[in-house]
Amino acid sequence: MAYQLPPEVLQILFDFDLEIRQLAQCRGVCKAWKRGAEMAMSRKAIVICGKEMAQGFYEHFVLKSEFGKNIKHLTIACQLHENFNCDQSPYKQILKSLVYERLEVIDGEVNESFYQLLTDIDRESEGKKNSMLKRLPDPSLSFYEEAMHKAALCFARSLEQVRVLVSLSTYDANFFIRHLGTFKLLTSIDLVMERCSINEINAIAEKCLQLKELRLSAVYDDRWTTSYVRTVFHQNYRPTTSSLKVLKLEKCFSAIPLEVLVMKYGLIESVSINLETYPVFLTNRILQGYMYNRNFPLRLAKALRGVPKYEISFYDDDYWCPLLHFQVAAAATGHDIEFDVSTEVQGLTIAKATLRPYQT
Repeated sequence: MAYQLPPEVLQILFDFDLEIRQLAQCRGVCKAWKRGAEMAMSRKAIVICGKEMAQGFYEHFVLKSEFGKNIKHLTIACQLHENFNCDQSPYKQILKSLVYERLEVIDGEVNESFYQLLTDIDRESEGKKNSMLKRLPDPSLSFYEEAMHKAALCFARSLEQVRVLVSLSTYDANFFIRHLGTFKLLTSIDLVMERCSINEINAIAEKCLQLKELRLSAVYDDRWTTSYVRTVFHQNYRPTTSSLKVLKLEKCFSAIPLEVLVMKYGLIESVSINLETYPVFLTNRILQGYMYNRNFPLRLAKALRGVPKYEISFYDDDYWCPLLHFQVAAAATGHDIEFDVSTEVQGLTIAKATLRPYQT
């Protein structure tokens, strides 16, 4: 019968793309299935949706299962107004039980009380416990950014990825940026820029010498020309020998940060740029009374001079994002370029460019 299968065979079956709910059902078959299913559950990303589910997860898995302390990946999906740090919160019990065990990743979007909870947990440990946390969840709103940075500093010894917001608000990220050097394992940064600041980009590069990957979002207008950006950079800053290899741009509608980063990091191996929402961004800006700069796609692609390979995904449109701009830019930067048209999404095109050998 199925429940008499050898443990190693059961484990293969449980690890074969079963969802958490299916594994939870498998727990009820027999003791052997219960143990195997719980072992498999501990290796998957656990998604917690709401307080009731959190309470059940804590009582029936974290407390009672021999694998309850082996959870590595939690995803928080709950109401934005949730109070994570109240005494009755099951989330509080879950995190107090798991933060100093094997938990590595917490995903989702959370509010200030979640970060305060993490800060309190760290303070209660008095620095006597080591965490394996590599990543914290993103703040659901930008004004929770300061609380997130305070929590991140508590786990600086283990975090491998952090988020940095260069904001329009009164919150100044400079304090957090100055302490990025204390994150000894930091290899990945999500950089969100609401205003142009070469100082912050340069400071991040100087502090994070082990950085491998940077994801960039920038939503302000380019008010400086490429020539002016280059002049400012060469007069005030210097390239770094840091190890950044991969640059990813999501919702990046300013060329200035890319121009600075390519000058700052001379050894970037690949860049990917997602311009799929660019027409929506432009439409909103025009409705708000801003001028439309038709040369932005051209300027963005030209900034990639010297980068061995890059990809740009966009909707081919002669008005918003003409394919010709990418062809002209590739010719100017010494890249061979080809275009793949999506068979699943109408109009979606991916420009793939490779630097010609004699240009390296």
